[in-house]
Formats: sequence, C-alpha cells, structure tokens
Amino acid sequence: MLIGDHSETPRIFIRSIFVLGVLLPSNKLHRLARRGFTNFCKADYLYLYYLGQDEIATQRLGVARSSDGVTWQRSPANPILDVGAYGAFDENGLGEPSVAYAPPYFYMLYTGRSNAEIRNLGYAVSTDGIHWKKMSIAGLITDRQRAAWNLKVICDSTLLSMGNGKWAVWFGGGDKAEPAQNLNGEVGMMTVDLTQGRNVAEFDANADWDKTPIRSTDVVRGSFPIEGDPGKRHAWVGPSTFFTFPIEQTPSDKSLLVSGWVPAATIAKTTKTQGSDRISVVVNGTEVASKEFIDDDVFTISVPLKSVRVAARDADYAEVEIRASRSMVPAEAGSSPDTRRLAFTLTSIKTQ
Repeated sequence: MLIGDHSETPRIFIRSIFVLGVLLPSNKLHRLARRGFTNFCKADYLYLYYLGQDEIATQRLGVARSSDGVTWQRSPANPILDVGAYGAFDENGLGEPSVAYAPPYFYMLYTGRSNAEIRNLGYAVSTDGIHWKKMSIAGLITDRQRAAWNLKVICDSTLLSMGNGKWAVWFGGGDKAEPAQNLNGEVGMMTVDLTQGRNVAEFDANADWDKTPIRSTDVVRGSFPIEGDPGKRHAWVGPSTFFTFPIEQTPSDKSLLVSGWVPAATIAKTTKTQGSDRISVVVNGTEVASKEFIDDDVFTISVPLKSVRVAARDADYAEVEIRASRSMVPAEAGSSPDTRRLAFTLTSIKTQ
C-alpha cells in the first residue's frame, strides 16, 4: 500500500502506521466496519481511517483517501483527532477508529487511553468525514456502567447498521489496565441510535429543533438558520443547497416533495432582470424535476422516488441539490440591510 501526502507542507505525526483492514472499491457509500476500520466510498474516493504513532509512541488518528484502493493520500488535516488534555480519558493516546454515517453527520467511536492505561470509548462527529469534533470528555461508558469483566478496558469498537438509524456496537473489554494484551478480554455488545430524535429522511422547518443536537444548517447545507413565527417558519437558502436523502428503506411508490416559497417577481425587480425563476431538483448530478415562476409564489416540487433511485444509481444515499436560476442580495438594492445572497425559502423536504 502506497501512502503519500496531497500537501506540499504536510503535518507529520506518523512514525508507525497501523492499518486495520482492507478496502474494496464500490459505487455505493459503504458503512462496513471490521475491527475498528470503516470502508467509505463517496464521491469516487475510498476513505481509510487509521491510527498513527510518533517517535514517543503517542497514538493519534488520521485519514487517507484513494481513487483506486492502491495509491493513498494522507489528508493535510491529519491528525484528525488528537490526544485529550491533561487528565482526560484519552490523554495518553487514541486508537481503533470505527465510523458510521447517519445524515447529516459522520460518527466516530474510538478508543481513548488514560494516563493510568484505563481505556474507554469516545465519540466524535463530522459533516465531511475529515474535520472532526470530540463530543465526549470523560468517555462514553461511566464507571457505574462498567461490569467486572470490563472494569479497566473498553476498546476496539465495531459498528454495523441495523437500519432506521440504529447501529449495533461490538466492543472488547478487560479487567487489567495494560497497554497491550492479556487483559482477560471478553466481547460485549450494545446498540446506539444515531437519528438524534429526528426522521433523517426529512427536513421540516416547523419541527421542534430544540429536541435534537443536530443543526438545521447541517441537514440542509447551504441554508441559513430557521426563522419566522411558530407554524410559519422557514429557512432561506442561496442559489444552491444540498440535502442527503437515505433511500435504502424508502418505498419506491412514494415521491420526494420539496416545498417552499420563491420571490420570483421580487428578485426580478431587485436585480433588474426579466424572465422567470427556475427551481430545479438535481440528484447525484442528474436533474430530475424543475418548475418556473414569474410571481412571488409558494411551491411544491414532486419527484417520484423511482426517479431518485435511478439517478442515485442504486446508492444507499442520494445527494439532492436544489438549484435556483436567480438570486438577490437585498442590501445591494437598498430594500433591506440583509447582506445574504438569497434565492428562495424551504419549509420542508419529505416523502409522501
């Protein structure tokens, strides 16, 4: 396996590389985990998550990508996760990354080693699989939740999708705080729900977003924060916005409905242009539906899920892009102090 940097001034944090698996090419976005590695194929690239060790044996996590499974490029963002602060559960090193995808986030479970060599699982989230944010300070498993068999060590997580946002997690455990083997190891299993209290196949501006830690701007990428009165809430978007739609378990006899409001006449007046506004729905680069507007008007664009599946080429997820032919900056016309570039609003994306 060849590993090279796609940066002229790479950040070097690796002296030894421990690769936990082999990746196979595919035309789908995969979520296959085997002993701490995850195989992702997205946007024509394979992604490999691994741990690296420096000259003083400190272990951190990195990611590499490949277009053919043979030649790999380390990310210039490496290390994507570093050791924790003094006293943290992962201050002595990180290892065994295991990654799952549940729109709009990538989720990573990893093993953290304390200064006393007590190990626990931590988790981090990312919107792109490259830039990660740790979400656990003390580790996922509390001391109360530990049993005698995993009193000192919880490690080596493996994730496998059970459908509907539920994931099975297998992990190793031991009762000796040792850095290597002979821990009287056993294997445990638990399930986690990555939906974060929402339907991952939908966007609803009038939902109670206070009940989920997920941000609406991550669900609909290219949108602005939700605004408006209760029951009449919406999200402004620019000329283009994206929504990841899971089509694995969605019946083909339904349709994807995109609803919102387009200020076509206002944009024409503000930009001093003539003609209509065109709103189009594009799935994985293929246009599947569109509508044209002359007046300021509400809209619903319906796309049969059969068309979505064909455009997605049997992938597990579809990248749905909603494009507008025109947009405006209200401040430039003097009609408002708003300096955002706006094209239309979204109220919902759902299946019916």
